[in-house]
Amino acid sequence: MKRNGNIDANRRGRRRDDSGVALILALLFIALLTVIVVEFSYETQVEASFAANQGSDLEAYLAAKSGVARGIALLASDLIESEISGEPEFDSMLDPVPWSFGVPFEPLNGALSRTTIADEYGKINLNALFDTSSGQPEERDFLVNVLREFFILRDPEDKESPDAIVDAIMDWLDYDDGDAVRAEGAENDYYNGLENPYPCKNGPMDSIEELLLIKGITPKVFFGDPKKEQLPLTEYLTVHGDWQGRVNINTARVEVIAAVMAAGGGVPDISLAQQIYDEVRMEPIVHISQLDRYGLGGSTRQQQQQQLPPQLQQSNVDPELLDPAAGQSQQGFIVGSNVFRIYGDGMLEDVLVRIEAYVWRTPLNPAEAGLIPNQQQGDPGEFTEESIPLEPFRVLDWKVIR
Repeated sequence: MKRNGNIDANRRGRRRDDSGVALILALLFIALLTVIVVEFSYETQVEASFAANQGSDLEAYLAAKSGVARGIALLASDLIESEISGEPEFDSMLDPVPWSFGVPFEPLNGALSRTTIADEYGKINLNALFDTSSGQPEERDFLVNVLREFFILRDPEDKESPDAIVDAIMDWLDYDDGDAVRAEGAENDYYNGLENPYPCKNGPMDSIEELLLIKGITPKVFFGDPKKEQLPLTEYLTVHGDWQGRVNINTARVEVIAAVMAAGGGVPDISLAQQIYDEVRMEPIVHISQLDRYGLGGSTRQQQQQQLPPQLQQSNVDPELLDPAAGQSQQGFIVGSNVFRIYGDGMLEDVLVRIEAYVWRTPLNPAEAGLIPNQQQGDPGEFTEESIPLEPFRVLDWKVIR
């Protein structure tokens, strides 16, 4: 009996052990099942959210695209208004069609759409630092000085010297120079020696953000110091401006106006630049001769002739017949614009889409202005009537930011 009792006790022990193992297995199974259910539920929510976001993204994108279309319509209306009124072609922040104000957020098919427009001719065109009209790049000394004066004015206390920044930009843009390095510039040897190497561009810039690749252009230099209320360089510099590097005085910022005046042999008079900036926003300058009141007169015929392409400089043709803006250029200023940056913003719930478009607007009388350059990247191309774009607007660049 004692033996039988031991056997029963052993059996009861094994049953308790088996029950414990079964309980553990059951708990593991429940835990695994819970994980599977939770994961499935999470993936279902993610997929549903993704599908909803795709719909929201599409609506926001269409709203942003509509914002760009409205911007083009505003610029077209401004040109038509100039033709109807018979006034000279000039562009300012007070044009009859207020393109500079854009269009605030407005409902559009359940989303919100906004339009913002900026004049690229009111900025310093980096791609115009070299004159390529003769086939070989030649530095535009005046514009190089404008750029140097701008960086002197932007932050005199910055550790990166203006000369170093300008030399690096010039080295980035030049070509056919055998990789010759300017005094404080940088070429392939420098960029290929970086931790993440890349070649020097040695050609026109495709976008203004390309500056971040250039030696000396740190994020602080590019985006500005908020403590000093500096705006990003995108508000002062461009790669889509006037192909001769001229600046629309009606739309330029104070620092740009002062830099152009200083490069012309004067001093960087911020107070005078501020005065001009304030006054042209009350009464725009229609013809550059109006700058006489600031001590900046209109250009002479000889100066106008020098601004023509080399193949036309020896002719006896009136420069103003070939390019009406030629008679409106003094100290690098003009009063009209052809290239604009349009921001189209679309928003739906927590989805925001921005389209950044740079558009060329063909002047009213291109045949009389005769000779619109083929390319806006610093190369005037062939000066023939056939080179005039027939379309009223041409998109030079288009970016979608989500």
